[in-house]
Formats: sequence, structure tokens, C-alpha cells
Amino acid sequence: MNKIGVFLAAAALFSAIGAGAQNQNSMRLNEVLVENTENAVDDYGQHSAWIELYNTSAGTVDIGGCYFTDDESNLRKFRLPKGDNRYKIKPFQTVMFWADGLAERGIFHTGVTLAPGSDLIFVGSDGKTIIDRLVIPATLQENCSMARITDGAGSKDGSVQGWCECEKPTPGMKNSKAGEITKAETAKLTDPHGFIATITAMFVVLLALAILYRIFKRIGQLTTYAERRQAAKEAANASAQNDAAAGAEPAAVQTASSASPVASQGDTAAAIATALHLYAEEQEGHDIESLVVTIGHNRTVWNSKAKAMRQTPTIKKQ
Repeated sequence: MNKIGVFLAAAALFSAIGAGAQNQNSMRLNEVLVENTENAVDDYGQHSAWIELYNTSAGTVDIGGCYFTDDESNLRKFRLPKGDNRYKIKPFQTVMFWADGLAERGIFHTGVTLAPGSDLIFVGSDGKTIIDRLVIPATLQENCSMARITDGAGSKDGSVQGWCECEKPTPGMKNSKAGEITKAETAKLTDPHGFIATITAMFVVLLALAILYRIFKRIGQLTTYAERRQAAKEAANASAQNDAAAGAEPAAVQTASSASPVASQGDTAAAIATALHLYAEEQEGHDIESLVVTIGHNRTVWNSKAKAMRQTPTIKKQ
């Protein structure tokens, strides 16, 4: 029973070691810059050579304990410390190291240096397994990097199959378009003086202004139309109210006029009755015989005013 337990423990140990080695084997040298005078700077503000690794696996890889070397006869030249979580590289991510020979500056500084024509080797934590290798071309220019055209793809035996010289290094970024001319560079080549860009910008601005003009004009038209509709609606409502009032007034007048004859006849009858009543009261105690006094102008009456007045003289015509 004890033998079986020991066997299982050993199998688990070897499986874990094998799995770890397999994970480290998924790491690749992805991009290398040897002579750096105007590219990336380190945390000390220095332009130094740098190495970029790429995790090609779908799992996190711990590269603690792995080695960098530029000498095949000494695969353990510089060893990465173990136990630092910053050495755990996530799936399909990159990590960059400075090849400045100053390992005391930090965990991302190595004790190796690079030069055109030198050999760069990445070794597993066992100190024996060469995971990836690159022979740097002796003709590599200053501030140009050697980069895999597709991240993690290509040779790992020291040849440059699947690699290219990149005039625009991409430290800390993927190399899927390494070596390709960017849109800005293409525009610079096709329009070195910027005339096309200027005309295009002016056209875009004028087009935008024209569109805004049409939009605001249309908004103004719609606003005016809405105001006119509102005014017409209000006028129609006012007219309807006036018509309703005018229709009610003739009816009232008609009612009053239709009632007025009766009222007038009543008033007339009341007035006649009142007059007759007063007349009857006045005649009480008198003879019913009527007395008619007639006053007329009679020149023969002696006290006539006509006798007291002189007649207007008449002028005889000759």
C-alpha cells in the first residue's frame, strides 16, 4: 500500500514538472532590439537593448527560473528569479526585458547584452531545454528590431524564418502588422506637402456647414409652420366663439321682440285704464254734460290783441 502511495506521488510530481515545462515551452522570443538610441526607455530613462517574450498558450505561464544567454556553451548565464508573480505571463500576452547587463536594476533587467550577429537563447527552468533561439543578423540597423511577422509564429532554431526587420519597433505590443507601412506613412508618401489633406479637410468642413445650414433651416421652417398652424387654430376657435355668441344674441332679440307686442299691448291697456279711471274720478260730482269751449281769432272782438297791434305798412309800387 505504501509503495502504491509513493508511486502515485511520484507520478503527480513528474506530471506537474512536465506540465510546467510544457507551459514554458509555449513561450517565444517575439521581438528583439539591439541598438537603441531613440526607441523605448527603461525606468531609469536609459535607451537600452530589449527582448520581448510572447505567451502562445491559452494558459498563464510562470517563467520564473528560466534563463537568458548569448552563449550556447553556457545556457545558465542569467537566471530569472523565482517566486515573483510578475513573471506569470497571461495567455497571448507579452513581457519585455532590458538586455543592459544590469540585473541589479530590477526584475525586468537582465545580466546579458546584445549585439548584431550575436546569438540569443531562451532556456527553460531546468537549465537544459532550449525553448527558443534567434541569431541576430549582423546587418541589423540601429533602432530597427527583429520581429516575428505573426506573434509567436515562425522558426525557433535560430534561423529567421517568419521574422522580419522592423523599422517601427513595437515594444510591449503585438507584431501582427510588423513591417507593414502604416496609414500615416502611406499618406506621407502620397501627399508629402499636405495639399490633399488640406483640401479634404476643407471639403469636410464645408460639407458639415452645409448640412448644418440645411438642418437649421428646416427646423426654422417647421417652427414657423407650427406657429402658423397654432395661430390659425386660435383664430378658428375665436371665430367659432363669436359665431356662437352672435347666434345666441339674435335668438334673444327675437324672443324679446316676440314678447314685446304682448308687453306693449299690456302697457297700452294699462295706460288707457289708468286714464279712464282718472277721468272718471275727475267727473264725479259734475254734470256729465260736456262743455266745449272754443277759442278762435275774431277781429271783431274788442279786446282782441289784433286791435291793439299796428298793421305792418305796405309799400306801394310806383
